[in-house]
This record gives sequence, C-alpha cells and structure tokens, in this order.
Amino acid sequence: MSRFSQLSHLDLWHFTLYSFEDLRRIICALPGLLDLTLSNGDAASGSPSHHDGTGFTPRNSPRIRKVSLDQMKRGIMVPFLQWLASTNVFSTCVELETGIWDDALEDWVTYLPPVLEHIGCTLESLTYHYYGTCLNTGTSSSVFCIFCWHFLHSIGIDRLTASLVHCTCLSTLVLHIFFPDSKSWQDLVTTLHNIVLHISS
Repeated sequence: MSRFSQLSHLDLWHFTLYSFEDLRRIICALPGLLDLTLSNGDAASGSPSHHDGTGFTPRNSPRIRKVSLDQMKRGIMVPFLQWLASTNVFSTCVELETGIWDDALEDWVTYLPPVLEHIGCTLESLTYHYYGTCLNTGTSSSVFCIFCWHFLHSIGIDRLTASLVHCTCLSTLVLHIFFPDSKSWQDLVTTLHNIVLHISS
C-alpha cells in the first residue's frame, strides 16, 4: 500500500471484506487520506466483530476530515462506528454524512451518540439521509437531510438534541420532515415545538 501514501480520497462502493479489521487496515495504510466514502459494505464473516474500544490509532495513520457512510451492513457498520467513536484517526473530522435504513435504525440510535460525543467539537457539517418507508404507500423514499416522523420518534428528541450538544461548531441545523398522512397536524406542531425547545435550551 506504500505506493498509495499520497491518496487523499477513497470511495468504496458495493464491497465485501472478510471482516472490519480488513477495512481498518486499508484505512490506516493510507496516511494522506482526508475523504472517506463507504457505501453498501459488508463483512463476509457475518455478525459484527465488536471493536474493543481501545482507540486503535497506528503511527502515521491518516487524519480524515470527511466521512460518508451509506447503507452499510451491520458486520462492517457496528465496529466501524465504535472505532469512529474512539480513535484519533477522525479527531479532525469536519463533515459527517450518514445514510440510514429502517433495518439499521436501532444500531444508529445506539452507536451514533458516542460518535458525536467524540468528534462533535470539530464537526462543521452533519447530514442524515433517512431511507424510510412511506406509511401511506409502503414504498421506499429518500429525502436529503431528512428527519422523518419515524426517525424522530425512534431516536427520541431528547437523544437527538443531547448528541447535537457536542457539535459546538455547527452553525445551522436543517430539519426536513416527512410527515405521514396518518398523523394529525397537531402531532406535527407538537413535535416541532418540542424540537425547538430542546435545541434552544
């Protein structure tokens, strides 16, 4: 990998590695890496091999400034988020973009808050893409930077704003809400009011 020491941008799409450790080895072998995109990744070993939380940061490891994660399978995603929340490889990260599906929602609720606690003080841009299911049609929908009704109530407004409190460099928070027909306007107004109250405090 020494021939790629100056590589600054890495995109991996629709990939399968044996385990998360293989992915970590690739990333740490690229000392010039600044921008990392991982999409539709999986681990052939199956269930997640949980990262031990020791903050693995080898000598001459990169200092990544932008991370984009989209539709990652649990075998790669869970240990990657645990590593992201503990290593200095991402300690200067300024942009985090995530793609979340319904079947991975609980993992994001569990593992995203520690990530924001660890790197939130340097983040300038935070984006969630939520790929949910429209309750009235049953079809899949993707909306940029979305906090749909299901996502807000699954993660919990308290947990959402508690995580954002670590993001002291964020200057703007944009909430695009997909609101299902089955909910009343009163529910929407109440939800928005609670969000504004939590963020203002």
